[in-house]
Amino acid sequence: MEPGELWLEWVVDPDFFLGGDVPVLFGGYTAALIDQAAAVVLSTVFDEMPAWTTSDLRVSYFRPITGGVVSINARVVHQNRAGLHVEVIVERDDGKMAAKGTVVQNIIQPRNPRPGPGADPARAGGGAP
Repeated sequence: MEPGELWLEWVVDPDFFLGGDVPVLFGGYTAALIDQAAAVVLSTVFDEMPAWTTSDLRVSYFRPITGGVVSINARVVHQNRAGLHVEVIVERDDGKMAAKGTVVQNIIQPRNPRPGPGADPARAGGGAP
């Protein structure tokens, strides 16, 4: 895989099914898988992992996940200094798309970076007047 791309498989765990007699994966767990895949693909585009946060997570559900193995494909579709936009596709083991997510991840810039050696702490934004 290239930087900005990720492919993985997950064996569906029945413990995450809806309650009762409904053998369907809880949609919130699918969303969590999409968010996690976006976080992992983030690590493929940086030499050192930055601090980040998911600022937007949107999921469209197309088909229920009822068991088996799902394939998760994540791809960075846009990147700048402020963050990344990631597209994530979740497919069932029959090859049909179960869900598609778009994730925006913001890179967190330190508000008061620590001054380097010999720097004036008052000029770094963290010192007292």
